[in-house]
Amino acid sequence: LPGSIAGIVWSAGNFFSTCATVLLGEAIGYSSCQAAIMVSGLWGLLYYKEAVGSFGTLMWSLGACTCTGGIILLATLSG
Repeated sequence: LPGSIAGIVWSAGNFFSTCATVLLGEAIGYSSCQAAIMVSGLWGLLYYKEAVGSFGTLMWSLGACTCTGGIILLATLSG
């Protein structure tokens, strides 16, 4: 049962991600959906304590900055 619930939640998220991309356009919709990786990373870092020590936190921060830069570049595309 938990696996089925997780699959339903994932499918709903995927459906609404597709709807956001269709309604907002690819540049804004897709980049806002890609920001979800930042939320899951913060959950892992802050709640689940997955990155232990300053090196793990530094590496996650560098990845987050790279991801944010990509999201901004993708959002500014016109055309």
